[in-house]
Amino acid sequence: MVKTKPKLIAEVLSPTTAAYDRALKFGHYRIQSSLAEYLVVDIDTRASDCYREGANGLWVSHPFTSGEAVELVSVALRMTAAQLFAQLFAEVPEG
Repeated sequence: MVKTKPKLIAEVLSPTTAAYDRALKFGHYRIQSSLAEYLVVDIDTRASDCYREGANGLWVSHPFTSGEAVELVSVALRMTAAQLFAQLFAEVPEG
């Protein structure tokens, strides 16, 4: 499925693609003028980083640790880390 003009892109990191997702892939995403936030979720550490574009055009990292709420301003969503990871694991098929 392809969406045009995304406000938010979320990636679940894997050990083999984490560096690519955070660097080169994010570089490709940043050229989309509609993008306001890029969320990367690390399942292993139960942490996430939300990159937001500031008014000056620079992207700033907003890290969320396992005990903090994750706030996605672009889509007006706030959830605890426990809720985020419960949703991720609920959608992963077993086996």
